[in-house]
Amino acid sequence: MTVVLAPPHLTEEARHDWQLLQARTRDRQVFDPGHADLLPGAARQWVLHAIKPGTPLLRSVVLKTHGAIRLGQWRRLDAVQVAHRVIASIPVGEEHFDVTLNVAPDGRLTRVSVSRWGNPDKGAYRNHLFGVECEREVTVDGFTIPAWVRGGWWPGTERRAEGEFIRFSVDDALFR
Repeated sequence: MTVVLAPPHLTEEARHDWQLLQARTRDRQVFDPGHADLLPGAARQWVLHAIKPGTPLLRSVVLKTHGAIRLGQWRRLDAVQVAHRVIASIPVGEEHFDVTLNVAPDGRLTRVSVSRWGNPDKGAYRNHLFGVECEREVTVDGFTIPAWVRGGWWPGTERRAEGEFIRFSVDDALFR
């Protein structure tokens, strides 16, 4: 996969951002396991599992994925996404929502969750558990990433299947 052209429906500003996110990282440093020393235990374990020592630290990745999304009924999904960064707390107005990473003993990322406002149970709007569950992995250019992901409301609970609305596999990853 090479640089992916911006979808035709984007605004000029979004098209510009799309191109910036795909630009190659300048002044690349390489990953040293010592970079993870100050992280909390589970995050450190995941980073050490996910990035091979000596791997160039790059700022974005273009992911080519396929799967299904539930919009009333399950429908085919083919997507190209540009991911730029991972954050541990999401600011929304005056509030911050913590992102929880669940990591297996071997360092695999198994779930990412956050409290999200919504009414997935058709009741009153309120915060509900929202996130993705990660299965299977693939290693590309020194980065180990989830290869199969399912997402929606109530991940990791007995209600997961009820709240699930997206499933996808990563077909290719281009780290930039």
